[in-house]
Order: sequence, then structure tokens, then C-alpha cells
Amino acid sequence: MSLVAMSASGTEAKEPVFTVPLFINGKEHHPEKTFDVVSPATGKVAHRCGASSVADAGAAVEAAAEAFKTWRKTTPTQRRDIFLKAAEIMNSRREELAGYMREETGAAKPWCDFNLNVATDILKDIAGRIPTLEGSFPAMMDPDTSGIIMREPYGVVLSVAPWNTPYILGTRSVAFPIAAGNTSVLKGTEAAPRTTFAIASVFHEAGLPNGVLNVIIHEPSAGAAVTSAIIANPPRQEDQLHGQYGCRAHHRGARWRESHAGGLGAWR
Repeated sequence: MSLVAMSASGTEAKEPVFTVPLFINGKEHHPEKTFDVVSPATGKVAHRCGASSVADAGAAVEAAAEAFKTWRKTTPTQRRDIFLKAAEIMNSRREELAGYMREETGAAKPWCDFNLNVATDILKDIAGRIPTLEGSFPAMMDPDTSGIIMREPYGVVLSVAPWNTPYILGTRSVAFPIAAGNTSVLKGTEAAPRTTFAIASVFHEAGLPNGVLNVIIHEPSAGAAVTSAIIANPPRQEDQLHGQYGCRAHHRGARWRESHAGGLGAWR
């Protein structure tokens, strides 16, 4: 399809710019407010992205909390099969996904390929680990008693991923919690929203149930309000944080004494 179409008057008319949606409860969500995503490779607007509001963030958390009720009961083999399928789909969509990353981050093809190779390997590796999740029988002080330690999922996990290695850190931040029976709200970076959305689309295509993985993207000025609203939301139980924005979320989450797992950059 041509990038430029002719209007009825004979003048050139550009096709509408694509808008990246949010992903909430298994469906695309298109907020009225949007913002431009500028490609560093060209300096031009690559596409637009829906701007998550505090209400959108709350809806994502609620969807994840509802999905957790059934996802936590799935068997290890059910979760393993979804992860293996996701790895297969990610590999089959390699050119498409690499194109999003090149456009949004300006990365060279070898770096995009490396990201997808590692992200695919992460999915395969975690798939193999899922059936090994097990409890234990600890030694008891009283010989007439016995104990069992059971591993249970936390609940809703907030995942925050940066732009520089979007497929690696984005995939890793949601894959480990979901594999263990948790659900996730992935707060992607405004610099690479289409790349972030692609991760959710891969999981959804692989058969991940609605609400298990949700994606929100906000404009830079809304970061504090949206992130604080998610952290303060009661259903959310843990954070997977990466990068300097993860540092800020970690600082805010400490007020609620939450569980955190982070690979954090500098906080200026």
C-alpha cells in the first residue's frame, strides 16, 4: 500500500498515523489522549501511542487481579506449553518485531537480532523451569509433627521495563512472574511502546488468558501519577523493576513495604 494517497480533490493526502493501543484484559484499549513517538533514527514521528490515565492503570490492575483467581490454579504443564508456543511465535515474527525496535530505538539490526535471540531463549529457559517448581518438607523440632512448605504466587506484579533492551528486559520482567502463577501489569517505556505492545501480542497469540498480562504506556508527564496509582493499588503484590524509572518506583513502593526484584540503573 502506498504511503501517500490522493484525495478527491487530487491533492496528496497522507495515510493516518498508526496509534499504539494499550492492552487491558486481553483487548486493545484506545485512550482519547495520545502522544507522538519520535524515531531517533529519522527524527520524525514514527507513530503515536495511547496515553494511559490513572483510571486505565487501575483497570489494568483490576483485570490482572481477576485473572489471578484462575491463572494461579493452572498446572505447570499448561503454563509451560504457553511459554514454548510464545517462543515459537516470537521467532516466527522476528522481522516484524525487529522492525518495531529499529524504528523506535534506532538500534542496528545486529542489536535487534540479539534482543530477540535472548528473549526467545528466556521464554524457552523459563518453560523448562516451570515444572520444577516445588515445595519442601522441613525438619521439625517436635518429632511427632511434620511440616510442608508450599510455594504460592504473590498475585499481581508490576513490571517496569526500559527502552534500551526492550525485548530482553520487557520479556524477562513479565515472564518469571507469570510462569510462577502470578499476573502482570507491564508499564512500558514511552520511547518504545510498539515494542512493548508486541510482547503482549506474542503471549496473547500463544494462548495466555485475558488479564494475565496487561500493558499500559503513559506520556512522560503522567509518570508519577500513573505509577503511584498502581503501587498504591491493593491487589498488586510485587514489583519487577528495571532502569532509572524502576529506581523511582522502588522508592515509592518502600512506603508500602512491598516485595521488589530489580535490575536498576542510576537515579538522578
